[in-house]
Amino acid sequence: MKQQDKKRRIGLPATAIQESYDCVVIGSGYGGGIAASRMSRAGKRVALLEKGEERWPGEYPTSLVACAPELAIHNRDSNTIGKRNGLYQVHLGKNQNVVVANGLGGTSLLNANVALRADRRTLALDVWPKELRENTSVLDAYYKRAEEMLEPVPYPEDAPELPKLKLLEQQASLLGPEYSHRFYRPPITVTFEDRVNAAGVSQQASTLTGNDTTGINDGSKNTTLVNYVSDAWNHGCEIFCETEARYILFSAPLKKWVVFYIALAFGRGSFSSELNSALQFVLCDQVFLGAGTLGTNEILLRSQSMGLQVSPRLGTNFSGNGDILSFGYNTDPECNAIGMPSDISPSKFANGPVGPCITGVIDMRDEQVAQNVLDGYVIEEGVVPHALSQLLGTMLAVTSGKVFPELSVTDMLGHAARQAVTKAFGPYTGALHHTQTYLVMSHDDGQGDLTLENDNLNVMFADVGREKHIQILNDTLAKATTDVKGTYVPGPFYTPLFDTSLVSVHPVGGAVMGDSGDVGVTNHRGQVFKAKGREVHPGLYVTDAAVIPTPLGVNPFLTISALAERIVELAAADVGAKINLSPVFTPINFDRPKHHFISHCVGVKDGRQVEGGISFSEVMEGYFSTVIKDDISLADYQNAASQAKSSDSRMRFMLSVITYDMNALIDLNCDEADIMGTVSCRALSAHAMSVLSGRFRLFTADPVRTDTQNLVYELDLVSVESRTYTLTGFKVVDNSSKLNPARLWEQTTTLYVKVERTFKATGSGVNGVLTGSTQATPQKHLVGLGVLTMSIADFTKELASFRSYGSQAGLGFWATVDFTSYFAKNLFAHFAPNLSQLQYPEDAHEFHVYRKTRPVEQSWMLSVPAHVPPQSGDQDIQIELVRWNGGGKGPILLIPGAAVTHHIFSTQMIDDNFVDWILARGYDVFALNHRLSPNIPASHTQFSVDDLRIDVAYAIKRIRELTSVEKLSVISHCVGSVALTMAMLDGLAEGVGAALCSQVSMHPVGGFVNNIKSTLHASEIWRYGFGESFFDSRASRTETLFDRVLDQILRFYPTIPKEVCSNASCHRQSFLFGRLWSHGNLDPNLHANIDKMVGGATMTAMAQLSMMSHNKKISNRNGKNVYVTEENIKERFNLPITFIHGEENVVFIPEGTKMTYDLVRSINRPDYYARYTFPEMGHLDTWLGQGSAKHVFPVVLNHLEEAEMKYGVGYAGTKR
Repeated sequence: MKQQDKKRRIGLPATAIQESYDCVVIGSGYGGGIAASRMSRAGKRVALLEKGEERWPGEYPTSLVACAPELAIHNRDSNTIGKRNGLYQVHLGKNQNVVVANGLGGTSLLNANVALRADRRTLALDVWPKELRENTSVLDAYYKRAEEMLEPVPYPEDAPELPKLKLLEQQASLLGPEYSHRFYRPPITVTFEDRVNAAGVSQQASTLTGNDTTGINDGSKNTTLVNYVSDAWNHGCEIFCETEARYILFSAPLKKWVVFYIALAFGRGSFSSELNSALQFVLCDQVFLGAGTLGTNEILLRSQSMGLQVSPRLGTNFSGNGDILSFGYNTDPECNAIGMPSDISPSKFANGPVGPCITGVIDMRDEQVAQNVLDGYVIEEGVVPHALSQLLGTMLAVTSGKVFPELSVTDMLGHAARQAVTKAFGPYTGALHHTQTYLVMSHDDGQGDLTLENDNLNVMFADVGREKHIQILNDTLAKATTDVKGTYVPGPFYTPLFDTSLVSVHPVGGAVMGDSGDVGVTNHRGQVFKAKGREVHPGLYVTDAAVIPTPLGVNPFLTISALAERIVELAAADVGAKINLSPVFTPINFDRPKHHFISHCVGVKDGRQVEGGISFSEVMEGYFSTVIKDDISLADYQNAASQAKSSDSRMRFMLSVITYDMNALIDLNCDEADIMGTVSCRALSAHAMSVLSGRFRLFTADPVRTDTQNLVYELDLVSVESRTYTLTGFKVVDNSSKLNPARLWEQTTTLYVKVERTFKATGSGVNGVLTGSTQATPQKHLVGLGVLTMSIADFTKELASFRSYGSQAGLGFWATVDFTSYFAKNLFAHFAPNLSQLQYPEDAHEFHVYRKTRPVEQSWMLSVPAHVPPQSGDQDIQIELVRWNGGGKGPILLIPGAAVTHHIFSTQMIDDNFVDWILARGYDVFALNHRLSPNIPASHTQFSVDDLRIDVAYAIKRIRELTSVEKLSVISHCVGSVALTMAMLDGLAEGVGAALCSQVSMHPVGGFVNNIKSTLHASEIWRYGFGESFFDSRASRTETLFDRVLDQILRFYPTIPKEVCSNASCHRQSFLFGRLWSHGNLDPNLHANIDKMVGGATMTAMAQLSMMSHNKKISNRNGKNVYVTEENIKERFNLPITFIHGEENVVFIPEGTKMTYDLVRSINRPDYYARYTFPEMGHLDTWLGQGSAKHVFPVVLNHLEEAEMKYGVGYAGTKR
């Protein structure tokens, strides 16, 4: 793969992991890559989980600065320093250190490429299972199969001469014939010509840079990435990188394996301390462990601790494969064994070609030189990668145990000169240019142990570095070095700090093959023993070097591959499958695999990950209660959390949100984002539950609260017990955070959660798990409620987790900018709501009607006098009476306030209006649109409130005529209540049998702001100062300049923060009357269309209201008290009357109805009167609020029923 193609990707996002697969392969080295390729070719749906990242040639780091962030050092105290899934993994153990790799392709990304078979004597050792040791040729076919895919070849004879290879051959000769006769060029998995390989992947010829052990960028290295793994992908395998398998268990109810894993991508590394408790899981029929010796043993050891039955031999018989890494420093011959720098073209490198890491071997394994097979070994030359070139001199200088050559004075001067040159001109000159690297593979005693301490793998080996044969090998290497007048330097860990520790790049064992669980962990088929006997776990296989029961005395990967080929073939047969081994004749099309399974993940298209997007991760935790009730309010979430806290019932989630279309996320198209993660809650499952799918929406309009936005989470969960749930969570952001950072923080970090158990609508899966596909809507059952919060530390980690993706230059950056600005803009709108954009009726907004069937509406236009007593020049005016006959109860008359119509009782812009509610209970309902109602032409005429009482009296009279009742019940609101009270007290209205007065009656006591307006005579100023006799509260974008300026000023109309909104009409209504509602009670649909509900008012009516409010008593237009007298109250107010009032009313505060209530009770029978106040309700929202049907309407109904049954009002007291 060429440098410019570096964005090739075959991995999928972890969000695309399905609930269940035929096979799950863990790891992508030789064992994992082969399992994935072969089982995919067998037609199985395979998921490959790789802990490391996906990199292709051109993406591997080359300098020390670039490599350092990819380094992880696992200390002996079980701590890890560095990147958890970094490319370079160093395990510091007792007497044995191990270097391995993480990445798509495993350690094959960094190995030295040598493909040698194990000798038959090693394969015949008693430690192998009988099926292998008694027939050592059984692996021949599988060696050949692996070689056909890996295509190893020796370094060509006609290729450029390599000084290091030439020196090794010279050293073999100096050691003697038994060495020189065993020197050859081994087959290596390197390509020396541009070609298409056996998997169909195009590769380029090696540029001989020598940087194999940090990652070759020229595309010549035959890693499993470019053969087995690519082949697996092309045959339908779904590959998930940055996905760390933690442990595996078998679910007896499901008869499936459960693989628990951690997703490391999407910035989740920011939550390093939380990752191990955020385990997701995937189900499968077969598991193939190919995570490498250390990875596989760690997974099995952790699984054992979680309850998986495994042989007690697990973790024993670990070996470093007898590896020795050492150096021949400052030899007389040139070596050129340091990898080329990346900033110089290989063809222009002054020292010439370095070559692949290993190109020569002295093979001392045959019976003539190693009568005891355990004495066999190989010596190979190597290359120090460029990334370590600047450290090499220091590393060699501090290493103890050196063996120096015997030098003449001339030789000593030459040595000193070369050292000086290196110091002056760097590692590519002088002594380091004359330094040979040795890699020896031999036989240690294989008695190492791998254990799990503090949930981390620990490597231990008793005295491996002091074994006699190791010393013999060191002596041999020392002689080979001093023969060419160099200084022998033991391995880099051979220091006082690390004692005599060795370093291995070929760890084997720990889950070794054996005849039974008494001596091994796996059988010859790679199946894991359940205990000491021969019983195995069906469907659980180990396919990597962990099964090798002895050091091989040679590079092991070809033997690993042969064993894996055999194990997987047998595993396929176990499920009746046959592997299709047909060769590939055409190059792979990396735009789309040849075979792929359908994925419902947004981030996957045609088997490939969608490019571009943004992701972030977050952790929240809190309390969750299963003590629930049917009717849920926001307070119930808090109550549930308090109850759960008392019993320490906790819930915690870790989620990652990935969107591939920033505009779609902003436009609230939840289908354009993926969610993955886990939810932990012991009340629901013993293990963390995996998120199968999810939806995430930013700043959606709250469905029940106006000027409120939600951040909404909808998660489909599945538990290990195979129960399925839906978690719905929402954060509430509203204007109560105005200029209040603490409140804004609380709102954006508090999540209200509801969990429902889901079941299939028809039929049933195992324990309710949804299996297969169905179009039916799942049934849901409420399980519990809770509240989760986020700490400052976790918020900081969330910010650090933000990642942007995009192959086009700057695409990811601008996606981040768009997301951040969108988020900030919406938060600012609530933090400084007075500055947010004004909303006008002409703007696009929500509008819907709750259509409910009601009786046919009848209406009459009534002619009524303009004034009583009449005035000169009066002409009758028209008012409207509306009727819905819902049954034999009533009749009742509804009287609205000023600037509104009967729609305050009947609008279907809300779900529960009073008219539909009361009609459903059998009432005959009338409603009045009077001279102050905006649909009546007379509403612009300068009438007083006294005049409105005429309309009330005539409406009552007309209803009595229509229904023949003697008395009826009247329900009035605001100014309608004042007019009704006036009409009753002065005797104009006859036939009222019972009344309900809403918000005001005899004593209109204004709120604080309204009192200020009364004191300043605001209505007179408006009328005479501005020349306006009418104020229209309906804003418009086509207003005059004066009105537009007024709208801007009214942004700052004084109110408490939570009541600030951006609706220009709402501002005008507050200016005219005072704030008419508590915004939290108002349906957002109604608030958005409030201009359709509230009109304007004349200054004559407003002046009288202002005057009465200032005086705290109703009076006529001239300010005379002609109504509230003891005589009037005794004679005309001596009937059942109920007063209702919203406690948060700031138009007329509750004190007013309390004054009236106390007064009438002191004069007439106290039992005639009742008064109710409603918490958290304002003025109009007592009728239009979302809690009205629950709290207010029943009080009204009780008043009506009592009037009929107890006092004979309406049809109950009249024969029809």
